[in-house]
Amino acid sequence: MDAPNGYAVEHADRVVWLSNNRELFIAGWVNQIVAMLSLSGVFFAIAWRVGSTSPLIAMIAAMVVLMSVMAFIIPKFIAVWTIPLLADTISTGAVGSQLADPLLRILNVSVPFSLYTSFDYLGFWLYSLFALLVAIPLYSSSMATKIAAVSLGLFGVISVLFIN
Repeated sequence: MDAPNGYAVEHADRVVWLSNNRELFIAGWVNQIVAMLSLSGVFFAIAWRVGSTSPLIAMIAAMVVLMSVMAFIIPKFIAVWTIPLLADTISTGAVGSQLADPLLRILNVSVPFSLYTSFDYLGFWLYSLFALLVAIPLYSSSMATKIAAVSLGLFGVISVLFIN
């Protein structure tokens, strides 16, 4: 919700842009939902693969993926449903526009401590936890699974260390 190259954008400009580009904004977030669900499906397949050697870890990993989907779907739903409605309410001055304005500020994606961004960080942290859970059981005799295990392990360690 900020301009490229770090330029700060006034809140009123955000509202105008969101009102004028509602369909584009929603399409971008629907694309993210599809990508997130696809990656979660891949993670479920990995948990299924790990289940043959470590069923308890596979069950825990699958539950972690389910929690990450929930953590991700909340802000994505907010982006598809709530943010466009808030912008429309503010721009038209409809009933509730005084409440919609601070809510839209609270849901600002660019602020690292906003409710919206916190759910995204939680989802990425859970993806990291999944990667750490399955990395060792996935490390088997096949070269492909060893590469996948090392990649997931690196992803998990790097994400846990650097997600702020």
